[in-house]
Amino acid sequence: MEESESPSILQVEVTNKCNLNCVMCIRNVWNTKLRDLDLSLYKKIAKESFKNLDKLDLYGIGEPLQNPNFLEMVKIARELLPRDSKIFFSTNGTYLTPKISSKLVKEIGVNSKR
Repeated sequence: MEESESPSILQVEVTNKCNLNCVMCIRNVWNTKLRDLDLSLYKKIAKESFKNLDKLDLYGIGEPLQNPNFLEMVKIARELLPRDSKIFFSTNGTYLTPKISSKLVKEIGVNSKR
C-alpha cells in the first residue's frame, strides 16, 4: 500500500472487557468471549500501520485501562507514530489514579512540545 493510500486514522480495540455493567451497554446483549488484545499482535499492528497515522484511537466497546498492557501500548504508539499525531482513548475513569494519569500524560504527550 502506498503512503497516500494508507488510512490517516486507526481505531484499535484493546479490550472488550469492562469493570462496569451499565444497563445501556451493548455488552449486555453480546454472547462473546471477553478478552484483551494480545501485546504481540498489537506490536505487529503498530509496526505495520502506525507510521502514517494522524490519529490513533485506543478504545472501542471495552474499558481500555482494563488491558494490563495499556500503558505499554501507549508507549509503543508514541514511539512509532509520526511526531505530530494524536493518541485518543475513552475511559469510564475508574482506573485513573494520579500515578496512571501522570504516566498517560507523559506517554501521550498532552501539552508537550514534541
